[in-house]
Amino acid sequence: MISKYRINAYLKYRKTAVSKHGIHSPFVYDLVTKVFLKKKEKYGEDVAEDYRTECILNKESIDVLDLGSGKSGPRKIASIAKKVTNTPAHGQLLYRIIKYIKPKKMLELGTSLGITTYYEASACKHEKFISLEGCPQTAVKAVSFFEQNKLNVTVRIGNFQNTLLKALQDLEVVDYVFFDGNHQENATVNYFETCIPFITNNTIFIFDDIHWSAEMERAWEKIKMHPKTKMSLDLFHLGIIFFREEQKEREHFVIRY
Repeated sequence: MISKYRINAYLKYRKTAVSKHGIHSPFVYDLVTKVFLKKKEKYGEDVAEDYRTECILNKESIDVLDLGSGKSGPRKIASIAKKVTNTPAHGQLLYRIIKYIKPKKMLELGTSLGITTYYEASACKHEKFISLEGCPQTAVKAVSFFEQNKLNVTVRIGNFQNTLLKALQDLEVVDYVFFDGNHQENATVNYFETCIPFITNNTIFIFDDIHWSAEMERAWEKIKMHPKTKMSLDLFHLGIIFFREEQKEREHFVIRY
């Protein structure tokens, strides 16, 4: 069930969101027209969504270790799959973004069952991609799925406080980071700041569920105002950050998607 908070947040978003015709940045206009609006182009949906359906029908229980919410214990795979908030459309959008920016070194915080990861990895099959997951048994399920489909994803298990910095050091730099592992304000901001020393001029950060709660909205505002942030795009479900030095003045866009 969608919370009242998110409904109100969406209504506020719709009041301020602009279409491609309200965008005056050539860089953002190209991104919107060449990537965001290509919704009819489907990528990887058959495999990813067949797997989602398989998980939704799976009544097996696993011991879930949820380091973000603290709600750990036995949980059916079906229940986990049903709560995955990223829809096929969001997975395809991430695929298109990755195809467009062509990152070489990618990082994801929050593998879960690996549905969204599949879309991302399908767009960069020969590049270096590390995905972090806190729950061992959930990670095992995801790794099995990746191996079946021959995806080049390295899954590292453990608390992000222990695995994030090591992953960044191994990658040396990051071109793409997807944050989807913790919906708490302080943790989200801390992970963002931990990644900052490893960015390049063309690095892109994507945050899931930026309007999930008051905490996530506060985290998003802090991230937008960070000295390194040059541009932000609010698509409601996703928030995108750019660090382009050629962007002389900080700009924030709320885009209808």
